[in-house]
Amino acid sequence: MPWAPPGFVFTGDAQLDALLQLKAALDPTGVLDGVWERDSGRQYGFCRWRHVECDAPGRLVTAVNLTTDDYEVMLSGVLPPGSVLRGLTGLQKIDIRYHYLSGPLWDDWWSLPRLQVIRLDNNALTGTLPAAWSNFGSNLRVLTLWHNSLTGSLPPSWSALTSLNHLDLSFNALIGTLPAAWSSLGSSSSSSSGSSSSSSSAGGLQQLWLDVNQLTGTLPASWGGFGALEVLFLSENKLTGTLPEAWADMRQLRELWAEYNSLSGSLPEAYYKLGKLQKLVLNNNSLRVPKPWPAVLKPKPRFVPTGDPQLNALLLAKEALDETGALDREWNRKKGSRRGYCKWKYVVCDASQQYVQKLNLTTGLYYVMVLAGSLPSGAVLKGLPALREIDIRMHYIQGTIPTDWSLLTRLQVIRLDANHLHGSLPASIVALSRLSVLTLSDNALTGPLPPAWGGLRAMAHLDLSFNKFTGMLPPSRSGMSHIK
Repeated sequence: MPWAPPGFVFTGDAQLDALLQLKAALDPTGVLDGVWERDSGRQYGFCRWRHVECDAPGRLVTAVNLTTDDYEVMLSGVLPPGSVLRGLTGLQKIDIRYHYLSGPLWDDWWSLPRLQVIRLDNNALTGTLPAAWSNFGSNLRVLTLWHNSLTGSLPPSWSALTSLNHLDLSFNALIGTLPAAWSSLGSSSSSSSGSSSSSSSAGGLQQLWLDVNQLTGTLPASWGGFGALEVLFLSENKLTGTLPEAWADMRQLRELWAEYNSLSGSLPEAYYKLGKLQKLVLNNNSLRVPKPWPAVLKPKPRFVPTGDPQLNALLLAKEALDETGALDREWNRKKGSRRGYCKWKYVVCDASQQYVQKLNLTTGLYYVMVLAGSLPSGAVLKGLPALREIDIRMHYIQGTIPTDWSLLTRLQVIRLDANHLHGSLPASIVALSRLSVLTLSDNALTGPLPPAWGGLRAMAHLDLSFNKFTGMLPPSRSGMSHIK
């Protein structure tokens, strides 16, 4: 008897049954009621359901995509076993990010013969990484599980995932060492792509994210065989030893992040010959750098003000947010003159193109641009007198929330989710009388919730989840009457 929730009545359509069982597992509160329904799914009607993608004839389900940027759907159930999903014989992609799914990853998902993409980031999944997923072999291409509560070690058997080009296991509680055998990740797609020098066209593992875990041991020299690797994140673990000389063979490497570990020794001379390496972030280790690294360690020039207070504010904000130069091409003095900043990427001005109203540095779910720095002070941002919205999610912004953001009295929206912010919530934010949206989830904020925030009378959406707050809920929340 197939796995099914109690009382489930099978329809006789394997794909419809699989989708309805998937809904029952993922959605115990009925968020998808009226969207995924038995009657509307008959005779391939499920191909017209939202969050379901089918092939061109409209008969075979190829993807289930329940990720919504605007948190329109919030699921709170569990993942079903692979035996439920086997009815979806054409399934190539499962994308269920930014929900509250709990429970483990099922060993038997590897039995889904066409599955190439699994994205389950930012849930509450627990348990270990299934060693049996090595049986995906050359099928799996993308696997992202960042920001869950996964434990245990990195399975050496995953070296069999020879077509993988993107693996993200960051922000979990994984332990153990970096498997030397993983040097074969993506190896079949790399070899099949020939000797092309273009990393965009070449196969092989291109992105590996293991940051913010509890991984130990040394860096495997064998990983120097990642000939297509472009991005490697190892920050905030407990890694020791030296930087392997063999890693200088990663000719396509653009970014190497390994700060906040216990690495020692000297930066190998061969690393200076990595012509594509743009960001080398190694602070908070015991490493010696024999000579300045041109992309990261060059000293910042003294700021020279322009005659435009808004341009000054934006350039100073960039200095704080962007220590590694990710915005150098987009935000610079020359392009910003004569209110040219209103044409900058990530800046939104009013209809007259006179005043900056929004800073939206969130690039979505694909990390097109990653910032590493701290939040600019309120004194800096006060140079943007019409600023209404600050959106800087999913970056490496550290430090605290500035208390003098209380000066930004026109602010209506602040979104700083999925960064590395710490410290307490500033009570002074209560001065922002127009603030209606404040989201600070997925950081490392601590301390109690400020009772004074009960005076935020315009507040309609407040998200403080996935932090480390303590204490009791403040009794004085009556002012937040607009929260739904």
